[in-house]
Amino acid sequence: MQTYTTDLMIIGGGASGLAAAVAAKQLYPEISVTILERNARVGKKILATGNGRCNLGNTNQDLEHYHGSFAEQCKKIFSDTQSAEIFFQNMGLLSRHETDGRLYPLSNQATSVLDAIRFTAQQLGVSIVCDCDVTALQKSENVLEVKTTQGVYPASAVILAVGGFAAPKTGSDGSAFSWLEQLGHTTVPTKPALVPFYTEPKLVHPLKGIRIPAEVSAVSESGTVLAKDT
Repeated sequence: MQTYTTDLMIIGGGASGLAAAVAAKQLYPEISVTILERNARVGKKILATGNGRCNLGNTNQDLEHYHGSFAEQCKKIFSDTQSAEIFFQNMGLLSRHETDGRLYPLSNQATSVLDAIRFTAQQLGVSIVCDCDVTALQKSENVLEVKTTQGVYPASAVILAVGGFAAPKTGSDGSAFSWLEQLGHTTVPTKPALVPFYTEPKLVHPLKGIRIPAEVSAVSESGTVLAKDT
């Protein structure tokens, strides 16, 4: 067991955790930043995104595309935040635009994205601790204590970048919600954003791998249209 003190502790070494670490060191080079990752290496989910191409963002950021309780804050966030394209360009990663606004690395390879952000974090002096499973997060006097399978890590500030319940096999198993509630935060019930549909395989098999702009309707066995989306 070990004790390791850092100014900023980031729990989760995925895309958001790595980006937060890079941004923190760019803004405040003098602080110490540490990433704790439960997997054997950081960025595991990055390699699976965008069918292995890694969608970096979208240039079409009209507010009409954003919904939910946080939509009102989007305008300020966009005005205060560097674009994804410039953020990655400063790491030496060039991007390409698709006609629908999607932004991909010029190489069309997710590995390029992971290498760019991982190497940049290391060059900036970010410490990365892998195979480190966080078990609890507690406040003690003026510091936050991050309890892990590798020891206790006191930190002046903590960023949780662990994801929700979306991919338990890669670490996003929802365990962080209980830590937040123990610290006095409130959470809202989580709901899946992307879910599978059970269909007749013969009907959809020929469509595998095809992507086109279209209106899709979900129809029940009785013929009722349950939902439509474009």
